[in-house]
Amino acid sequence: MVNVTVNISSDDTNISLLTDQSGDWAVYVPSGTYWYVQTGIEGYSSENRQSR
Repeated sequence: MVNVTVNISSDDTNISLLTDQSGDWAVYVPSGTYWYVQTGIEGYSSENRQSR
């Protein structure tokens, strides 16, 4: 989906971005760190996941 808000956060970092025209997004995070990922777009429920 295009223009989905993606919020990723760790203990000391918060990043917010939008998916591109292909519905893709990318961000560099150091290996071995934990991140919380939340996505949302108007009209749909939010999803939350923890990733390592």
